[in-house]
Amino acid sequence: VTRDLSSPYSGMLPGHVAGHYTADECHIDLAPLARFAKAVLVHAPVVGLDRERNLVLLGDGRPPLPYDVLSINIGSSPKMLSGSAADAVTPVKPLSGFSARWDIITDRVRRRGAADGVTRIV
Repeated sequence: VTRDLSSPYSGMLPGHVAGHYTADECHIDLAPLARFAKAVLVHAPVVGLDRERNLVLLGDGRPPLPYDVLSINIGSSPKMLSGSAADAVTPVKPLSGFSARWDIITDRVRRRGAADGVTRIV
């Protein structure tokens, strides 16, 4: 069960930041992976669990999915800073949104660099 049909591969993140890979190249298409594994891919958000009846509750109107053993792999999201420090910090996680945040940074640097003819991303 997944909210997203592609998943970022964190091992390629340094190469993406360095400009070696596009955001698309750093993502795994889950449909072919599920087919290869002979698994059923359910594209739906999970909105809850019924632990007494061993059911995963889906948020798209489908009936709940039964389970015997459940592994919850949600990744992590750091607590963000507030105030002026927040403007100087770009979180890597959640990875699903990092590429868009990185694009904003590189665009801003390129615009500023264009004024003096120099672009530096370190």
